[in-house]
Amino acid sequence: MTTQLSTGELIRYTSGIMEGLPYKLSVFPATVIGGYGNPKSATVRLSVEYPLKNTLLNISVSGKNLAVRKLLWKVSLGTVTLVREFKPQVIIRSNDRSYASIVFDVAQILREPGKYELSVSCESSESVRIDEVGLMGIIPLKGASVYLNYWAGETTIAPGESYELELRNRNEGKAGLVMVFTMPSRNAPMAVYIGENKVTNVAGIVGTDEITLKEVKVPKNAVISVRHLRTGVNYYPKSVMLHEIVSYIPLSPGPRIELDVRPSGEDIEVCLKNTGSSVAYNVVVVGISGGFMVFREVVESIMPNEEKSILFRVAKKVMSPFIVRAVYYGVWGQTIVSKRLK
Repeated sequence: MTTQLSTGELIRYTSGIMEGLPYKLSVFPATVIGGYGNPKSATVRLSVEYPLKNTLLNISVSGKNLAVRKLLWKVSLGTVTLVREFKPQVIIRSNDRSYASIVFDVAQILREPGKYELSVSCESSESVRIDEVGLMGIIPLKGASVYLNYWAGETTIAPGESYELELRNRNEGKAGLVMVFTMPSRNAPMAVYIGENKVTNVAGIVGTDEITLKEVKVPKNAVISVRHLRTGVNYYPKSVMLHEIVSYIPLSPGPRIELDVRPSGEDIEVCLKNTGSSVAYNVVVVGISGGFMVFREVVESIMPNEEKSILFRVAKKVMSPFIVRAVYYGVWGQTIVSKRLK
């Protein structure tokens, strides 16, 4: 459901229960191609840290008049050409500019972790700006599952107006939200509501950016409402733009690391226990003293109910406090567990 108080559309591309953990990557190139004096092409580098499935790629672009012009347009991911025509799923006009969203299914191309190059080329008499490149995928992980919704597109919200989306969740719980937007001015305030409960304010930002919310309480059949608040300050352009929204409700604990630190003379024993429901991969253990990293080690995997210990030798003349951290990817994204030693 969307209100009639906005222009444009966010299309729901994913909705349902997924086995694994959600993975969202956003890049904001603000690169201009085509037109007089600009390069004809641009490369956006995407660094993917985990294997993925069900992966979608969104490209948000803007220009003076994308709707009526024919663009010589080509998009490639690595060596694979995704499209040779400009065929956006959503295109709108606002504030004397056009905004478009192009979504690709790249699940067969982008499956393994690594660095990928997205190439976008455009030959036209007028310029096109690449505002955002977004990846939405699932990290395959047995024992972890989420109820996931993913929307992408282009919609504007004028001051005093709102945009609403239904989560369609059958049960109450705690949710994670990721929202990609463009703010027209630092004086343009925005608020995000779940039902009638405000969960965050957004202000003091100009340009394209992203917010991430974790462990937000959601009722059954929750509705997200993004509201552009009125102020007495004039700014132009007037409207807030929405590009992508991700909502997910964990249905299982996923990996969950407990950290215990046992100092003994010059040695520090770091104990890691996975009390969650699925394996924890690439757990990074670091020791920090006086702002400097004293040790670092990566534990490739810790199975559910498994405990692993690492012994580090530390010089006596380290500064207090001494901090040990374990960093891993959990149901709420990157998770940090810390212990402080005096």
